[in-house]
Amino acid sequence: RRLLDAGRHADALGGFQNHLDAYEDPSGRAEAQMGKGWCLLELKRPAEAAAAFEKAAEQMADPGRRAEAEFKAADAWFANGQYATAFDRYEAFGKAHPDSPLALRAAFLAAESLNRAGRTDEALVRFAAIESRSPDTPLAPQAALQRVRILESRGAWEEALAGHEAILARHPASAEAGAARLGRGLIRYRRGEFDAALKDFDALAAGGSAGAVPEHAAFMRGWCLYLLGRDGDAVRVCREFIARHPASAWAPDVQFWLGEHAYNLGDFATAETEFLRVAEAHAASPLADQAL
Repeated sequence: RRLLDAGRHADALGGFQNHLDAYEDPSGRAEAQMGKGWCLLELKRPAEAAAAFEKAAEQMADPGRRAEAEFKAADAWFANGQYATAFDRYEAFGKAHPDSPLALRAAFLAAESLNRAGRTDEALVRFAAIESRSPDTPLAPQAALQRVRILESRGAWEEALAGHEAILARHPASAEAGAARLGRGLIRYRRGEFDAALKDFDALAAGGSAGAVPEHAAFMRGWCLYLLGRDGDAVRVCREFIARHPASAWAPDVQFWLGEHAYNLGDFATAETEFLRVAEAHAASPLADQAL
């Protein structure tokens, strides 16, 4: 257990297996299987971890520990991409332990298992039920956001926009509110509502905070400004993006656009400098050869 706590997962796994090979004590074997499951999960061997957790659940005398083992078995099947099996395990957990603190999480992950298994109609219903049943829990906005993402994947933009608006109204202080504002801005951008989209992107990018959401918003600001005919502001914002996010996956596109913009204005010296920056700073990008 100390090896596991210290992050020495391979060594801990060997120790737990040694116990299983040497001793027949039921409680010790159950705990060794549990530890083995944790180690295997950390070592990216989720199918083996699931088997270990299920053996632990069978042998555990303590109801709380047994419930924990059952939940982790479901997590391991989920991590292994076996979403139908994971769904069955999460469902069984919820029925066997309706009063567990993990029951709501199991319901959420059951819905996500359906989503990843392609059973999106069922997932939509379950995510909506989680939000309505437990509106004051952290999982409520998470469920709402997952529901909106399914709608977006279907191209149901009007429903998705309403979903983002609902998250912002019901869960304004949640971590998901930023993603909802970004989603709303992206849908507004798709609809050609560049002023409204820019307001969302500006709000998210303000302060230069780190994270995928403000980075994406900062990237979109430049395109909104350009499409609004504010070329000077677009160039300034794009240069700020490169300075703040030099390693971004979008940095090559932004740098290349700066070159194109200068080229189209006849400023060939600046264009040459910008295109060379693409090739030098982003040599692995498909745009590098085009820039040269």
